[in-house]
Amino acid sequence: MSYKHTLKQFNDNEIDEIIQHRIEECPICHSSMKDTEHIRIKDEYTFDIIVKKVRHQFIETQCGHIEKISIPKQLLSNNQYETGIQALALALMNEGYVSINRTASIIKGLTHKQITPSERYISKLNKRLYQCLETFEYEMKKEIIKLKIIHWDDTVIFVSTNRACLRFYGAKQIAYYTAHIHKDKEGLDEDGILSLLDEKTIVVHDHNKVNYNEEYEFRNAVCIY
Repeated sequence: MSYKHTLKQFNDNEIDEIIQHRIEECPICHSSMKDTEHIRIKDEYTFDIIVKKVRHQFIETQCGHIEKISIPKQLLSNNQYETGIQALALALMNEGYVSINRTASIIKGLTHKQITPSERYISKLNKRLYQCLETFEYEMKKEIIKLKIIHWDDTVIFVSTNRACLRFYGAKQIAYYTAHIHKDKEGLDEDGILSLLDEKTIVVHDHNKVNYNEEYEFRNAVCIY
């Protein structure tokens, strides 16, 4: 048996706004209507998108000498999109798998055409985010290399209509993804994982022949599923 999920009505102290609906004039005699003691209540969630145009002023001060406050990196241009807008765009693309042009359209629609990031700008955000994750990527690789059993696999993807591969390394508790244009040993060595493993490590794969070479010291285990 399935049960319909319903939202509970708000407590009185949770209410942000009250909208009253009433009939002001009698539709029959056209006289003014008076309220009775009976009120029916219906609640609803809503939200507003408020666009703010913020100006930061960095004021020079002096006390025998002049002091200038430093401008943070996120405000180097004369005008820019703040980090919340950038995070929304990145979340739509990388968590929601929304295309670049649709991401731009969604932000434009949510802000009533007041914020209109270009597709090129949104594309650059992903590259900038990747560069910020360099340290995280390095630490993740270190943790994968420590594993006793490592799984890896290639999946075919398309980049600008050309075949490429999305590669996975990891186990149940950790996952690292990277991409290459070709499925070959050069890409594996560039990843810097398999080449650093010793003979105590077991690598599980789909009988990929590139794993069976003298340069790799790990033990191979073939996935039969």
